[in-house]
Amino acid sequence: MTPMDNAYGSEVQTRTGTGTRATVLYSSQARSIVLAGQTSGTAVNVRVRAPGGLTGYSAWSMNVTRYVA
Repeated sequence: MTPMDNAYGSEVQTRTGTGTRATVLYSSQARSIVLAGQTSGTAVNVRVRAPGGLTGYSAWSMNVTRYVA
């Protein structure tokens, strides 16, 4: 995610398969975000945006799919 002036956190959305996206975390931590409670072996699509700045929110990050260990 590209840094944004005056951002004050991160909003994280996940989706499995073709399901509906769900906001699963709002974090004020700038360096790392842990998504707990995911099912092992599942492919999870994740995207992030930052609240703050002149427009209220940054654009959503690119979608990234990761497998839960």
